[in-house]
Amino acid sequence: MSDGVAGAIASDALTAIPVGAEAAALSNAAALAAMPAATAAAAPGAVSAQLHHLTDEERAIYDRQLRVWGVEAQKRMRESSVLIVGLRGLAAEVAKNLVLAGIGSLMLLDGVTVTAADLSANFLLRAEDLGRNRAEACVTQLQLLNPNVAVAAMPNSAEATLQANPAWFTQFRAVLLVGQSIDTQARVSALLREHGAAAVAAVPTILPGTLSTAATNATAAAAAAAPSDSAPAPVCPAFFSAECLGLWGFFFEDLQRHAFTEARRLRDSVTGQESEEEVHVPGEARYERTVAQIFDAKAPGQAPQELAKKFGRRAQEKSAAALWLALRTVLQWREAQLAELRAQNPGADVSCVATPLQRAELQASLLSFRDATLSSGDAAAAERLLPADVLSRVVRTLHVELAHVCAIVGGILGQEILKVISGKDRPLSNTFVCSADEGFGLIKEL
Repeated sequence: MSDGVAGAIASDALTAIPVGAEAAALSNAAALAAMPAATAAAAPGAVSAQLHHLTDEERAIYDRQLRVWGVEAQKRMRESSVLIVGLRGLAAEVAKNLVLAGIGSLMLLDGVTVTAADLSANFLLRAEDLGRNRAEACVTQLQLLNPNVAVAAMPNSAEATLQANPAWFTQFRAVLLVGQSIDTQARVSALLREHGAAAVAAVPTILPGTLSTAATNATAAAAAAAPSDSAPAPVCPAFFSAECLGLWGFFFEDLQRHAFTEARRLRDSVTGQESEEEVHVPGEARYERTVAQIFDAKAPGQAPQELAKKFGRRAQEKSAAALWLALRTVLQWREAQLAELRAQNPGADVSCVATPLQRAELQASLLSFRDATLSSGDAAAAERLLPADVLSRVVRTLHVELAHVCAIVGGILGQEILKVISGKDRPLSNTFVCSADEGFGLIKEL
């Protein structure tokens, strides 16, 4: 593989850091590995379990949102810690939304140094941050947005941290990976799922009296009679992965088992009339699909023909299906190139190495990969599944992050994370795909 090909495959949006920075990242990761569990939980950004009541200052700051989702939801948010990996423009949007909403703590993890390309979409960075670690450079501006939130940074790559201390990821209520390799996503997801399974085994029923969509009105009324703003403590860490590639973006969420309350008007079983006032009814969402599966064409329901059925037959849904298949192909191609780099550099952290390819070279490489993976080398069959013009549109702006796309995807993703940690409202299931080129955003369960 040429040096050029090695470059375009980086999982961090095709941006670059010197390979020599691996030593510093591994050194930081080694410090993590040596950190006792109790110390790790109390590291900068951790939240004291003794903070049970909102202060007058907090009530004043969060007055408007307290009127929307209530005091108990705000308390749960303040007692939650979130990890964001990969501080690109999309991550900056999500981090800003979480900090302004008043979560307890935010940890930033990134092994990349700031380049000029980062300044175009990450509004947390300034020209004077060039050459600094990207996670550490974002802390100051985030802290200024809301001093009540503890913000900290770890200058590591996700791969180095997984190697040194994988259990470190399980201490957070929600983990968001932005622009990370499929392998890294799968490894973190598996860790969180293992941690969540153990918690579920200890508490088999997350929510006594949980309602299904077919619940009877009598059961709903009984549930509604419970305190309206009392959701149980969540037990499964939430996993999110996301990426913005030029005019297109997506995110995926895996909540395992998630308890929530949602406002609902009950219908009288005799008269058929809806109640005038909304009541808060408990519910539970279950997620079976993992991030590794949605990137695997051989996994159940993930073949191109099956995806087309899932997205639907309307013109916009067909466009979204083609877009998702194009994005998945690009990321799978990137993963294959990363695997080759790892084979050539055993033990090295290659997650942050990148040098952009020329567009024509990238297009040709992707088309060849498309033919091989979608139709075993049959170019005509692959063209029917994923037209070259769709792939070409994605490649056109692949190497850049656009602020308005990051804002759209980051706004919806931030709201999803807040839903999870507050226990309010039904979360999405399970993938959001956005095209600023065609002006749509669709939610589909893949």
